[in-house]
Amino acid sequence: MSIFRLRAYFVAENRSSFQLPMTRYRAAFHSLIKKAVEAFDEVLYHQHFNTKRPIPKPYTFAVLFNRGAHFDRNTITAQSLSFLFSTNDLMWFTAVYNQLVKIKNKGYLFPNSVRLYAKQTQILPVPKVQSEKIRVQTLSPILIRDPKLKTKTTTKEEKYLLPRCKFRGSDFNGDHGFEDCFKENIRRQINAVTDETMAKELKAQVEELHFISDGHLKGSIFQIEKNGKVLKMPGFRGVFSLEGPKPLLTFLLATGIGARRSQGFGMIDLIST
Repeated sequence: MSIFRLRAYFVAENRSSFQLPMTRYRAAFHSLIKKAVEAFDEVLYHQHFNTKRPIPKPYTFAVLFNRGAHFDRNTITAQSLSFLFSTNDLMWFTAVYNQLVKIKNKGYLFPNSVRLYAKQTQILPVPKVQSEKIRVQTLSPILIRDPKLKTKTTTKEEKYLLPRCKFRGSDFNGDHGFEDCFKENIRRQINAVTDETMAKELKAQVEELHFISDGHLKGSIFQIEKNGKVLKMPGFRGVFSLEGPKPLLTFLLATGIGARRSQGFGMIDLIST
């Protein structure tokens, strides 16, 4: 199992401050990736983006704003941002890398008519899993969807579960069934983004996978705009441990964890192994 990672450093013209809408900046990077794949390989693009139903993608990403960036209810004011991208697929990695190099000087148009320039794009060292227990931190929030809740009366918030964490100012003991849903999310992810042989191997390892929360997680409600509506989804950030077979842990580091990974959720980084 391979891991390909990059980081691109974005600034505005003359390095002036800029503002991005809180609910739409992730969608702008999703659009950038979409255009990158379309320019690189039309077959790959039509297989994953030109479909009636959304198809899970073999990547995850995170957007980190500069220290001192100001976050209010609707807007982020920043001087710079870092875009981190991770995948287990060299074609996706090459497509995104090429696109970032292309927009270094001409920039890319973000919401609010903000043009940002990818001034530095670097390939990151590959995190190596050396044991069957690793400690990780979230780079973007993790969303664990409950696949059983699909009724029309179910709200978006009820479709996502939280582990033991701090939530709304109090200690939250975790939603019932979180670990089972966590594993089911991983199984569906494996089915969607690996070939039949790899899927069979990795899915057999899922029962050995354990999510360990040790009091360093914070739950929050995260918002994205989709089709003109704002979706509100409980998710979590912080530091936690994963225990399981090394190939499965490597897969999760490469492609992320949980739902909406291709929309800027679920990216993790290795702290210790």
